[in-house]
Formats: sequence, structure tokens, C-alpha cells
Amino acid sequence: MNQKTLWNRLSQLLGHASRQSAASGADSRVRSQSVLPFGSRSSRQNANLCARNLQMEELESRHLLSVTAADFSAIAAQYEELNLGQSADAWNVIEIDAAEFSAESLGQAIQEAVQTAEQTTANDLVVVRTTEDARTASFGDGSLVVDLDSDAYGSLAIVGWGDGMLRLVGTTQTVADVQAGDVGFG
Repeated sequence: MNQKTLWNRLSQLLGHASRQSAASGADSRVRSQSVLPFGSRSSRQNANLCARNLQMEELESRHLLSVTAADFSAIAAQYEELNLGQSADAWNVIEIDAAEFSAESLGQAIQEAVQTAEQTTANDLVVVRTTEDARTASFGDGSLVVDLDSDAYGSLAIVGWGDGMLRLVGTTQTVADVQAGDVGFG
């Protein structure tokens, strides 16, 4: 039985229980409780739940991002100067899909990833998946600020990965302001 058929059948059962309770008066609440048990709710709450119609809503499309072991090896080979090692096990990987952001919001997403990295005890690798059309992160009048206690929270590497090189832009002279920490860009 597929999911739609299952929901239609459940909706029919609930609709049948609510019609039954409306037709038979006060004891219908007890009857509706025996049709579908709702746990420790009162019989009045159960009657109200039975009277509702269930509806299915479609969710927006999503895709699961993940840096595979092969991706990590390729990133480590491309950015040898970052000394990422051979295994992703030593890294907390934070992935961002640049195609889902405008230039300004991509800048914010990278800043939020850096703030997350500043709170984790593992080494952090921020991977920004780029395309030829989506590869620019704008920081406007500000800059990407990194203030990382590497002794307590490990190192941080930020890399662009995909068809286009990651570009960090802003109107100030300093686009990346590394105040403290073991930080690498690729």
C-alpha cells in the first residue's frame, strides 16, 4: 500500500469516526476513543481529534548535501597546502551549496559556518559547493571575521569546491579578517 493510499484510508477511517460521533451524541466520544486510541488524552480531546480532516501537504524539494570520502580525498589533493590529511574522520565538515544563495546571503552563510566552527572542538572544514554562476560571497561593507581559539577548538579550513573558484568580495580593503586561529583558505 503506497503512502497516498494509506493516508486516504486513514482519512476515511477518521471521517467515519467523526460522522459516527456526530450522529450518536454523548457516548460517541467513548466509541471514537475505541476506534483510534489517542493515548492519555481526555475523551473530549479525542472527539475533537476525530472530527478533524487529515490533509497531506507537499514539502519543498530538498537534496541532501554530503562530502563523500572520495570528495574529501579530492579536496585534500587539490588543496595540499591546507594539510587536510587522508581521512575526513578528523574533521567536522560544514557544507554550503552556493547555488541556493545570493552573493550577500552566501557571505552570511559562510560567516555562520565560521561561528559554528568557533564552537566545535574538532577541526572544521567549510566546503562551499560552487558553480560557474554561483561562486561569489559578498560581505558588503564588512568582512568575514574569524576569531578562533585553535588550541581549544581546532583549526578551520574554508574551500570552494565545484566548477568555479570561490570568490570573497567586499567594499573594504580587508575581506577576511582573521583575528586569531589556525585558518586556511582554498
